[in-house]
Amino acid sequence: MATHKTRVFIAIAVAGVFGCATEGGRVSSGIYTSPLYNFKVSVPDMGVDSRIEDSASDQSGSVTFYDGHASLLRIEYLRMNPDAAARHSDPQRRDYAYRNYALEYILPSLEDEFPGTEILFDEYVGKDVWRSYFFVVRVPGGFTFDNPETGKKRDATIAYLMFSSGDFMYVLAEEKVSEDAGSDMSRDEYRSMAGRLVEFGSTITFE
Repeated sequence: MATHKTRVFIAIAVAGVFGCATEGGRVSSGIYTSPLYNFKVSVPDMGVDSRIEDSASDQSGSVTFYDGHASLLRIEYLRMNPDAAARHSDPQRRDYAYRNYALEYILPSLEDEFPGTEILFDEYVGKDVWRSYFFVVRVPGGFTFDNPETGKKRDATIAYLMFSSGDFMYVLAEEKVSEDAGSDMSRDEYRSMAGRLVEFGSTITFE
């Protein structure tokens, strides 16, 4: 089955952060451990055809949990420099830092590969140390898996939840295939997506 990957952490190159490749994470007793040992997460139940793919350098990485057909969950993580870490720990600057990263890096990266990409919904979630930024993106032709019957690319709805913990920024993503790419979803449906990512995030233990 053909696949293609959307790039999220274009900021790694923009910020001049380059790291050496490292070995992948490990799974034991249903728990995935990052190769940088910055977090552990319960492996979500993605069905009988599920699989895990990950990659990492000494500065960043990602792990994706696939069901092989119509949905996936991903965790992207990036080691922040001291200035970025200070912004993310300051309640007066954190919200702007989150949204700016989405608008300046994530969205343009998707737009370069999938013209017509747009943010459909966004809002801040939680407060204090649990503060995060949630947004939903319409990505025409951007679903990771091509249509198994036609081989053509399919539209996607991707929900993101961005937050930081310690020296790392994290972006959780839920990607689903959609004929209309989420354009007709209601506010409650968007918030339901946020709830699923928050629930997924609650299974993460930070080291």
